[in-house]
Amino acid sequence: ASHRSNALSIKQNMLKYCQNFENIEDQLLFTGPPGVGKTFMSNCIVNKLTEKGYGIVYVTAAHLVASIQDQLFREKKTSTEIYEPLLLCDLLIIDDLGAEFSSEYSQKQLYEVIDSRLNAEKKMIISSNLSVLKIKELYDERLSSRICGHFKTLPFLGEDIRILKARRGRS
Repeated sequence: ASHRSNALSIKQNMLKYCQNFENIEDQLLFTGPPGVGKTFMSNCIVNKLTEKGYGIVYVTAAHLVASIQDQLFREKKTSTEIYEPLLLCDLLIIDDLGAEFSSEYSQKQLYEVIDSRLNAEKKMIISSNLSVLKIKELYDERLSSRICGHFKTLPFLGEDIRILKARRGRS
């Protein structure tokens, strides 16, 4: 498939996703190299669903892990206080999975959030520059199994749009 037809197909899928949000059961995993529109598409979904009154939490994987750690240790919040907003929102978008410092601790935090939402049948979108294979390689079995086993993968194809725009600006 061409990059253009891939982008159009993803756009159509996302419009349907937003129109039928109540009835959608799929958890989505956006994969692809940097600059191909994963974060842009996530932001479009945020805008559309926010207009419809849905509660959305949008956070990078790195910020999510750092925020949980900060709230636990510096602010001395309880697990309930920390996880509740992440569990009660209609949609949780975790952007840039794989860019966070991967440690046993960070994987445990990500696992807790993802597993809790899956058990509560709450919707999620995760975006990553990593392929499904790389996710299986980099993350422990519990976390990678949740992501690879419960999420529908949507591969984003193409060249980094930021680099293409920079090239056009120079010519």
